[in-house]
Amino acid sequence: MKKIVSLIPLGEDLIEKIKARTKGFELVIYPHKDYRSEDLADAEIILGWSSKVKEALKIEDNQIKWIQIWYAGVDRMPLEFLEQKNVLLTNASGANAPSIAQQVMGMLLCDVRSLDENLLNQRESNWDIPKRLTEVTEKNMLILGTGNIAKAICKYATAFDMNIYGVNRTDRQVDGFKEVYDFNRLKKVLKNFDYVVNTLPLTDETEGMVGKTVFDSMRKDAYYVSVGRGGTTVEGELIDALDNDKIAGAFLDVFAVEPLPAESPLWKHSKVMLSPHTSGITDYYNERIINSFLRNFECYRDGKDIEENLVDYKRQY
Repeated sequence: MKKIVSLIPLGEDLIEKIKARTKGFELVIYPHKDYRSEDLADAEIILGWSSKVKEALKIEDNQIKWIQIWYAGVDRMPLEFLEQKNVLLTNASGANAPSIAQQVMGMLLCDVRSLDENLLNQRESNWDIPKRLTEVTEKNMLILGTGNIAKAICKYATAFDMNIYGVNRTDRQVDGFKEVYDFNRLKKVLKNFDYVVNTLPLTDETEGMVGKTVFDSMRKDAYYVSVGRGGTTVEGELIDALDNDKIAGAFLDVFAVEPLPAESPLWKHSKVMLSPHTSGITDYYNERIINSFLRNFECYRDGKDIEENLVDYKRQY
């Protein structure tokens, strides 16, 4: 019988759901890493990733045809190797988009309503009224990238009566966005926005894309938000922009080096609100990935092309 191997610990409800929807395949669970690469070589589909999967692909006559990974970014995956092995690779894009979008809005709302200041005042039994009390209503937001995370942010921000624009490689228009520009126009349009939100994946093209040129082109009262991949931002140039009042502040969840080194000026910077790459953590994560996998499985079983979250090896996402 054909085999699906999961390297991810799954609840009984999800295990039963997979079994019910993948008739003709045996489901084997290896959640504790007590397996060898040889144990994976006869699986046709693998849920999850480890170095042992790569070793299994090197075994002659291995049966691996499809790998479903448990994260959206593929910058740490051996893409060239997987392409050579002619393996389908699907990622978890969209599984944490709602939680990331909610955290972005949480950061913005915390700032405009001075909730962080209120919390500090509360601990001191201090009734002082914060000086900054405004709204995000009618503010203009530019999102770098128009993928699942960007679409979720657009949805939530629109509900708060914000005006949402996007940037992608081709200026392909996307539902929900007032307008989408291509990256060649980025510098020219930045001055129009109160918030610039980076949701970009890390690729050869996007590495270090957001730096001095971007920050110099933003308004001095604008904020930078980073929830994509830390390597797309030049952190030294971001710190310079903050120190020299080129932008008003930054809300950061991802960093070039993680954990963020203790000596980084970002930790204690008065214009920075940061979190330790937690925006994507949600208790809905596994369920959303499995649902996506099962939709793709129906296509795979029927000999149709997989389309949802299929990684393009050339584009690196």
